[in-house]
Amino acid sequence: MSKITLSNIANTLDLSTIVGTANTNFQTIQTAFDNNLSRDGTQPNTMGNILDMNSNRIINLPAPGGVNDPVRLQDVTGSPTINLSITLAGDVTSPTGNGTLTTTIANGAVTNAKLAANSVNSSNIVNASVVNGDLATQANNTIKSNISGGVASPSDNTLSAVIDATVGSTQGSIMYRNATTWVPLLPGTAGQVLSSNGSSSNPSWVSVASTPTITPEQFGAVGNGVTDDTTALQSFLNAAANNSGVFTPGKNYLFNGRLFVKSNTFLTGYGATLTAATIAGLNSSSLNLTDATQGTAAGPSNVTIKGLTINGNATARRAGGAFSGVGNAASVYCISVSHIHLKDLTVLDSEGDGIYIGGDSAIAGITNYFDVEGCYVTGPSRNCYSVVGAQYGSYNNCIATAASFGAAHSNISNGWDFEPNGSTSGNKNVTCTSCTAFSCSTDGFGMHNTNSFQTNINWVNCYTESCLNGFSSGTAGSSVRIIGGRFLSNTNNFVNCAEAIASFP
Repeated sequence: MSKITLSNIANTLDLSTIVGTANTNFQTIQTAFDNNLSRDGTQPNTMGNILDMNSNRIINLPAPGGVNDPVRLQDVTGSPTINLSITLAGDVTSPTGNGTLTTTIANGAVTNAKLAANSVNSSNIVNASVVNGDLATQANNTIKSNISGGVASPSDNTLSAVIDATVGSTQGSIMYRNATTWVPLLPGTAGQVLSSNGSSSNPSWVSVASTPTITPEQFGAVGNGVTDDTTALQSFLNAAANNSGVFTPGKNYLFNGRLFVKSNTFLTGYGATLTAATIAGLNSSSLNLTDATQGTAAGPSNVTIKGLTINGNATARRAGGAFSGVGNAASVYCISVSHIHLKDLTVLDSEGDGIYIGGDSAIAGITNYFDVEGCYVTGPSRNCYSVVGAQYGSYNNCIATAASFGAAHSNISNGWDFEPNGSTSGNKNVTCTSCTAFSCSTDGFGMHNTNSFQTNINWVNCYTESCLNGFSSGTAGSSVRIIGGRFLSNTNNFVNCAEAIASFP
């Protein structure tokens, strides 16, 4: 159907009519042309209505290059890439039709204020579309949170501020988890300690005795027999002064050098062991009840040590080159001390004597008021027990055995050896009661050096077996009294002992 209607020229004789009809038709044709699209782009060239293709195809379209370009079938099937520049204003939501809207959020474009309550939720953000670099920067060591006390946009807060707002800010509080949430345990009273009440229970503050109990582990000791615990052990012993120190049962604490015990110390070590390390060039490892110089000043007072095993490890240390022959110190070395109590100690393989008690009145004083009870010393490199400058003390129910190394290396191997070096280190009023010495290469119980420097020494109800001399005074005229002495298989039983009342063998 024609889109225009032209007038016919009916009368060719009337020139004016022909001209008028022709001009009208020309105007109609021009108007019709102006109302159609121009292939060369002559303006106006804009569609004013729907273009009906009547089911016909448009062919030879180029690939789209802009947001208003038509697309071809090949441009929207498969995985096409279309470069579009889209400016987004306001909130961005998921598209309502098919397809996915993918865009990039510039660094810093999402700020705390833009994360207002309910404005951004999981349905607004495509999985993994917002990464750390897309978020606004924040101060170091802060977390985005709301601690305002009400509904508010998040802000950057420190962890301490978040915890303060969540569980409280009382100084001294401890945070723990109860059955449902994390809560604070408010500070206890001065002197209380934190106690675990076991699984499925909450911790609590408990009161303790005025004298706390400490362990080497509190100072870093491991106690596995391999790790060097020397520094931790000395810190433990320092802290044990005026306290109660407990060596943990089942632990083997390795140490090297001398460990010093201070005054007013109570140590318990049942089931625990101190073992000297095999370190070349280190020829003295011992537990010292002395001053730091081992005798030029008075040692500690009021010391009790119970139940500890001390392994001098001399055999392995000599094999490793730590020292040779008889070492320099006893495993338990007590010099110029007073009011000490050694109970139930086990002393093994000492580098020198097992337990040495003595002093020198001309230097720092002799040892006074001591008690050694229920101790067991075996395999020392010298004597099991040496007494050199001690008075007013006793050995009760103690055992000395297997003292042989010293005698085999130009030294002595006694169970008990009372041997003052002179008048300033004499022994006085010392008694051994119900003690046993066996398999000692020199004397079971012996007195040596100058007898006049020893006064009122008594060996009561003591027993010797398989020693060179069961009981020996060294020289005649000593002040030792042997009451109820028993013996078996000694080479000699009583040597220069004037006052000896033997019991049944």
